[in-house]
Amino acid sequence: MEAVIADNSLQKNVRFVVTDNASNMMKAMSVLFHAGDASCIDPNADPSLWEDMDADEYESVFASLPARMSCFAHSLQLVVREGGLAAMGVIRCTLVKCSKLANLVLQSALFRSVFEAELGTGKAIPVTNDTRWNSTYRQLQAIVGLDRDKLSTALQQSKRENLIVTTKEYQQLRDLISILEPFAQATDLTQANKTVTVSCIVPVILSLTKTLTSMLGQLTAFSTLLKNRLTGLYDRLSHVFEALGIRRSPHLPPLDRARQLQFDNNIMLMAAVLDPTFGFQWLQDHPESVEETHDLQQRITG
Repeated sequence: MEAVIADNSLQKNVRFVVTDNASNMMKAMSVLFHAGDASCIDPNADPSLWEDMDADEYESVFASLPARMSCFAHSLQLVVREGGLAAMGVIRCTLVKCSKLANLVLQSALFRSVFEAELGTGKAIPVTNDTRWNSTYRQLQAIVGLDRDKLSTALQQSKRENLIVTTKEYQQLRDLISILEPFAQATDLTQANKTVTVSCIVPVILSLTKTLTSMLGQLTAFSTLLKNRLTGLYDRLSHVFEALGIRRSPHLPPLDRARQLQFDNNIMLMAAVLDPTFGFQWLQDHPESVEETHDLQQRITG
């Protein structure tokens, strides 16, 4: 990284380095950009050279040093994966059934031929990947998108009646998909390669919080899952919520500081405001009073 920065003459231009939340990545960045060590500017520097600096001079030098920020898309992955879906009693058996069905389509040539005869060629059910939560989302989407009667017929012909998805289970899957869909959309939006993504983080956080909170009163069977996801958002992004002046819901457990991730609040807020796509439109999803959102807007612009 030092070589890349030097080769492109970016020494004075790098302000943040975004990595995942692995401990080795955080350690590497602290070694590379440790603001308390003069050697991060000049490896041959004599530390005593800095002793005569007054506070303002010292701050002007070290304020420009880069800082590490957590990858937002990776942080969303952590929020979704906490208290894994398979651990939910209300839908655990249904998820196991879906996983077995996907493996059957992939591994059994005999069932595959029956499956395609009923549902047509080109149909597939993706298997899940332990390191990507949205693989489960895509699997459930694929199953719900199939013709249920034709799928049941294929399973009956193959003597696999135990894998038939019932009407109640289909509704459970639809409800679960509606919970996961906002996270899937947010993940796709914030992991783009060729467009700015930092500006959409605050709008995404507010939209997710508003959507999950509204679902709490609608999908009571999934209240535990919804509360876990909200708790994960508030814990891991607590600095951003504090900067936005959003109070933690009394229905959620106390803040777990151990799960808090490193995000620069000012960069998040300013990026959203300076992006013409968003401006201050995201304030419409702010859950506090009109007066408080007005004060927040004044603080950002002031």
